[in-house]
Amino acid sequence: MSQNNWRLLPQPAEKTVRQLASQLNISPLTATIVAQKGYTTPEAAFGYLQPSIDQLHDPMQLHDMDKVLERLMTAAFEGEKIVVYGDYDLDGVTSNIQTQLNKKLDIIKVRTFHEEQSISRELMLIKVKYNRTNRKDIMEVCSILKAEIVDMSKSFMMIQICAEP
Repeated sequence: MSQNNWRLLPQPAEKTVRQLASQLNISPLTATIVAQKGYTTPEAAFGYLQPSIDQLHDPMQLHDMDKVLERLMTAAFEGEKIVVYGDYDLDGVTSNIQTQLNKKLDIIKVRTFHEEQSISRELMLIKVKYNRTNRKDIMEVCSILKAEIVDMSKSFMMIQICAEP
């Protein structure tokens, strides 16, 4: 039988927990967890619990995002259908992708998975229409992004991109 070695975080000061709980109207347990993450002032804790869009990272800073964008634009100009699935959008990544795609493409369906339906890692499934001329390009982008082609039909492929657990 294996034994787990748990690393317990130190308990924050009781005064900090009480202050966060009362000023933010959150439970002492939530205040403790937030303080253990390093958000010990009401302002910092509020920013963590209620993030704004300007706190998100620039998606163009992601590795090879220029190639991803180029592929999506090619799909848009060639009238290919693109399907984006995402988990519960706690950090805004899926909604940011959706917003940008809505500007350029006709979206057929977006389904948001709520917390009880979600998985514990970032996951994106993209359904892309392919043909003989663009198949190699799509596979190259998959290789660059460490994405997997998880399903294929005669004209569509389902691509899975996962964050490392």
